Amino acid sequence: MTWYTITHSCTHEVPQHVHGDNRSQRDWKAKQLEQQICNACFARDQKTERDGANAAALAAADAAEWPALTGTEKQVPWAASLRARALALLDVVAEVAAGNPHHPEGGELVAPVREMLLSQTTAQSWITFRDKNFNAMITAWATPDERGRWRDQAGIDRFPDSVLRVANNRFFAREQ
Repeated sequence: MTWYTITHSCTHEVPQHVHGDNRSQRDWKAKQLEQQICNACFARDQKTERDGANAAALAAADAAEWPALTGTEKQVPWAASLRARALALLDVVAEVAAGNPHHPEGGELVAPVREMLLSQTTAQSWITFRDKNFNAMITAWATPDERGRWRDQAGIDRFPDSVLRVANNRFFAREQ
C-alpha cells in the first residue's frame, strides 16, 4: 500500500492509498482512479440528482392532487419520491395481474390498494416501508375491515407473490 496523489477527472487532487502487489499494479490502479471523479464530486452529483428527483416527485404529487405528506423538511421530499415510485410500481402490478390467467383477481385489488397508499400521509411511514413490498404495506396499513372487504370483493386480500415478482422485474428493468 502506497500513497499516491491522484488528480481526478474533476481536477481535484486527492492523496489516496493505492493497493497492489507491485509497482505496476499500483500505477495501473492510480491511472484508473485518475479517470474517475473524486468521492466529494460523486457525492455532490448524487445529492443533486436525488434532490431533483424528490422535487419532481413533489411537483407530480401536487399536480395529481395527492394528499400532502407530513413530516420534517427532509422527510417529506424523500417520502414523496418513495410514494411516486410505489404508485408507479402499482401500475406495473396492474399490468401483470391483468395479463396473468392464474391470478386475474390481483387486478381487482389494485384500486383499493392505491386508495390505501394515498391515504398514508406520514412521511415516516413511507420511509420505514421503503424496502418492503405491497403485501407488507397492506398488512401494516390496511385495517382488518378493509382487508375483509377486499377478500369479499376480489377473493383475495394480498397480491400473489408471483405477480409481485414479475412486476418487480419489469419495473426495475424499465428504470435502468
